[in-house]
Amino acid sequence: MPILVITDAGHGPKAGRLDPGAQADLDRDGILQVDEQEQHLSRRYLAALKARLDTLAAFQTFAVPDSLDDPGYSDGHRLASDAAAAHGGPAVYLSGHLNALAGDRLVEHAIVAHYDRSADSAVLAEHLARGLARSCAGYVRSAQVLGVARNSAAAYQRRLHYCIRGVGVRQVDGRTVEVPNLRAVVLEPMDIRALAGTDADTERGLQAIADGLAHGLLAWAATLEDR
Repeated sequence: MPILVITDAGHGPKAGRLDPGAQADLDRDGILQVDEQEQHLSRRYLAALKARLDTLAAFQTFAVPDSLDDPGYSDGHRLASDAAAAHGGPAVYLSGHLNALAGDRLVEHAIVAHYDRSADSAVLAEHLARGLARSCAGYVRSAQVLGVARNSAAAYQRRLHYCIRGVGVRQVDGRTVEVPNLRAVVLEPMDIRALAGTDADTERGLQAIADGLAHGLLAWAATLEDR
């Protein structure tokens, strides 16, 4: 059975308004454009990843649609959990983002976050981090894996947990039922400002992210075959 990969851009149209996420003047023209927003750029690298996976028999893909009424993440989490339950086989939820810091200092590390108590998601996160570290070596110094929870001590980790908090559970006849075949991670593959330059420079950076994620997913898929 193929692995279901569910992609969900963390920012974008929500409840009739646009949540842009981080923004940066990538072409340095003094004007912030829509295509310089995290919500747009995250969709581009997730679309590139989906296009790559759709050529491989080992994977099946599903992109959470933009036309959701929920201003948060709950609707996307519900759709992902329902899709994984219907699929029945191994499933992955990827919450796509880009990182940013205040000031001029760039985030130097890719980050892949997972539920701190999910061993299966931790293994997936490790493989994705290795793929990103290799493919995005010109953009980040390393890739870090973070276990996150609702009560994590750091506010940043609590925000990451919010991006996946409803993934992996469903409501069935008034009961909360787990979806054990679904692993969930949050992606912060590089600082948005690392994509600065010409349109071609930005495209190369986004493709590097997609390539790293594809490599990580293929490596993780091989571990399932070994079981």
